[in-house]
Amino acid sequence: MQSEAFINPDNTAENRSAFRKQFLLYTLLFIITALGVYLCFLYFHVTFLRTNHGNFDGIAQTYPAYASIREYFAALFSGNGKGFWSWSLGLGDDYFELLKSKLANPLTWLIVAVPEKYLDVAYDLVTVFRQYLAGVTFLFFAREVSLNGSQRVAGALCYTFSGWMITAAGAQGAFLNAAVVLPLLIMGAERLLKGKSPLLFILSVFLFFVSGVTWTYVGGVTAVLYFVLRYFHYNKGKSPGAFLRSAGYYCICGVAGILISSVFAFSMVLSLSDATTSAAYEPHTVVYTLKAYLNWLLSFTSIARTSTYYTYLYMPILCVMVLPLAVKNIRRGSTAAVMAGILFIAAFFPVTGKFFNGFSYSVGRWFFVLVFFLVWAAVETLGQEEFTSKRGLRLMALWLALLGVWNIGVCYLWLKIAALNDACATAVSLLFGFLILLCLWLWKHTDFLRRLTERRRKRLLGTAVILLTMISVMGAENFNVFPWFSNSLYHYARVGGIRENFAQSTQRAAQTLQQQDSSFFRTDQVDGNNDTRVARVQANENLYFGNRSVYMYFSTISRRWLLFNKAMGNNAGYFDRTTSFSNDNRAALDLLTGVKYFLGDSSTKRPGASDYAPFGFTYDRTVDGVQVLKNRYSIGLGTTFSGYITESELMKYPPLVREQVLLQAAVVPDESVSQVRGLTHLKASDIRTSIRSLDYRIRDQKNLTVRKSSMTVKGRGGSFTIDVPRSADAANCQLVLSFRGLTRQTNTYEERERLAGRSGSAVTLTDKINRASFVDDEAFTIYASKGLVEKDAMCRKGKNQALIDIDDYNINLGYYKDASGQIRIRIDNLGEYSFRSLKVYAVPMDVYQENAPKLQQNRYRVTGFTDDRVKGTVNAQKDSVLFLSILDNPGWKVRIDGKPASKIRDTDLAFTGVRVSAGKHAVELQYIPVVIRPAVLLTIIGILAIIIIEVLRRRRGARNKQPAH
Repeated sequence: MQSEAFINPDNTAENRSAFRKQFLLYTLLFIITALGVYLCFLYFHVTFLRTNHGNFDGIAQTYPAYASIREYFAALFSGNGKGFWSWSLGLGDDYFELLKSKLANPLTWLIVAVPEKYLDVAYDLVTVFRQYLAGVTFLFFAREVSLNGSQRVAGALCYTFSGWMITAAGAQGAFLNAAVVLPLLIMGAERLLKGKSPLLFILSVFLFFVSGVTWTYVGGVTAVLYFVLRYFHYNKGKSPGAFLRSAGYYCICGVAGILISSVFAFSMVLSLSDATTSAAYEPHTVVYTLKAYLNWLLSFTSIARTSTYYTYLYMPILCVMVLPLAVKNIRRGSTAAVMAGILFIAAFFPVTGKFFNGFSYSVGRWFFVLVFFLVWAAVETLGQEEFTSKRGLRLMALWLALLGVWNIGVCYLWLKIAALNDACATAVSLLFGFLILLCLWLWKHTDFLRRLTERRRKRLLGTAVILLTMISVMGAENFNVFPWFSNSLYHYARVGGIRENFAQSTQRAAQTLQQQDSSFFRTDQVDGNNDTRVARVQANENLYFGNRSVYMYFSTISRRWLLFNKAMGNNAGYFDRTTSFSNDNRAALDLLTGVKYFLGDSSTKRPGASDYAPFGFTYDRTVDGVQVLKNRYSIGLGTTFSGYITESELMKYPPLVREQVLLQAAVVPDESVSQVRGLTHLKASDIRTSIRSLDYRIRDQKNLTVRKSSMTVKGRGGSFTIDVPRSADAANCQLVLSFRGLTRQTNTYEERERLAGRSGSAVTLTDKINRASFVDDEAFTIYASKGLVEKDAMCRKGKNQALIDIDDYNINLGYYKDASGQIRIRIDNLGEYSFRSLKVYAVPMDVYQENAPKLQQNRYRVTGFTDDRVKGTVNAQKDSVLFLSILDNPGWKVRIDGKPASKIRDTDLAFTGVRVSAGKHAVELQYIPVVIRPAVLLTIIGILAIIIIEVLRRRRGARNKQPAH
């Protein structure tokens, strides 16, 4: 039965003119709604780029990436040329491989086409344009599945202004790319199942690969599930053989899409193979918390997540109010309703979030798929008679009343587990939901409207329903961000703010240094674009400035770099799988990674940054208001070692001692010993180490009790002081605080309340819910300070992206002629801690002073370098290993005196090495991405496969059209 309402299906094929009108109507409504939804951002001059409060991707990843791409394209168009490799990505990385999803996206080209001054505004506009495109692709999809014009427009608007879309716009705008492609993927699958051209399906597979590995995986899972359900919708009663043939054809078309995406597919494989395999764990792996489930319905009426990040179910109230009708369609076999039901049930469990996130931590990035099918299922009901029937109106009214009673009455007023802004957003959504019901009732039952023509009645009702729906969205989002109700707006950068912050960063001086000093070098620093000073900066500033440094923050960071930092006991470079924040200002690590300059005190920052400079750095010059300290010894890109030890031999030393070992010997993997046969294999007696444990005493314990192998931290964190007495051992050394085997026990709700000094007994129902929903993790941060120098070490166990295989924490407090005195320790998270030992180590600089001059003398002397090519000479006194501070990558090729040379993989655990004979040699390095040749070949094969598939399909279609004789 079809509804008489404004939303009826067309009985005839719709012409292009009508579709253009729907397109223009959607565009007009989108512009009006977007202005209302993002009113607060416009009024307060705030961008979509986040800068703090747990997510600083906007300032640390997004903005530097787009600024860098802008310079990349500018260099290409000016004829200067750019390579595949970039020395500004951490220690160096494949620029295309890391940023391929942005580089290959035409929307990126729009962002970077503007002057850098307006980059953040361009990013915002393109982000909103991505939202708009998601609605456009939904329009085309809706036409394919025979939804009528009003259903298409309503569905497009509801999809593009869902909670997931709005949240993604304000967190990671590039996430919206997948939401744009999804309707095309389902539309392509639909056409393929109907025997139409598979080209759209193949194209959408390609576009998912361009979007990134996560979205490719999500799209693949969705395509498979949709095919299975939709096939049996169209082909009930057919044989299993027919299903297998259709599935095979479906897979062949998918493979064709993968083949033409080979450049991206190969790049993804390489990125994943080089990424770390360590992952975060979650205390709750079976179900979410009780509070999350109690608040589940709240996510329908306000932009509140159901559980983890991006788990947003909010849709405009028109879709929400018809969900009971959509549930009925499950029994009628509606593919949209069945898909939505399956995915909705799956959303209740963390394992689904893990599954859609590649079996990593649970997250709701995939929720745009759920929202898509919910919206489709919802707008399907708008064409059914029940939508305007008395029974349907009563059912929708009861559903809205239930949402109001539960979300406002129970969750907000009684249990107090919902926030004020969510309760207000719910009230607005429900108000407009009841107004829509009133419009439907008036349309059905008032004599005045019945006097109008059918066409005018439908147009009037449609206009009223759409406008009320869009106004409800504006209210919900503005309650979500308006400062009176929420502090979320303060998480974003103001217009022009990020550029101003970068202008204050000390890395601005490195640009001038690279112009003045033509040698290959990297820089180190402690001050960044903000005032946090803990021996690390918000990484990727080097990408923004185009500088060579030692920081990186991307999810595809090389596992080699992380594991190297772990082996060196460098917590600043090993605590999160996406990040290496610094060398912890350790002299040997800076030397080995080619750090020549330290960027110290700046006229735009508070004083004290120069105090963080490692041993051997002295004042050299002032550049743009920044004090530049120069390393007395520098090896540039690498140096030679005449002796070696194996990796297993290195790992027998304690982490801090390994740093000294690396100054004296090249380290080769045990399986690569044959490549260095004939070189001097150093024994333990040949390696000199001189690390000493210092005596100390603990005093001034505040909110904290330290025992022999445990600590209890109370309140909002505790602190204590370590006194190091004057001694000869504490002279001329780096001072390192070291916790071995430090872990924090997870607290129960009662234990946390006790340690916080509060009563742990549950009095009210709200207290009982909070207790039942309480989930603790093992995360904490240790802060250590001496004088003006403050450092920290982080444990993020239980957090997303955390590295969990670490319980030793070393904090380098810098170089001191006399390291005696006070060290202040602060621990931020209350709880019971245990540890094997707490040591204060002196790392004397004699080993460094003895070996650094030799390494500098034997360095690889770079005579010229570009992105993809390095030329230089080396003069080895003996047969040696040439160590290069390039993370081992199969794309780098080495030629010695014009002849190809075999590399020693994972030299010094993570880097590039090559054997050189005694004497002077010309050494040339060249980077050629390993994906290029096979990717081009497979792309050609994919194009040929597509041609063959399409030709065969057309021939088959032509035969089927021939009349029978």
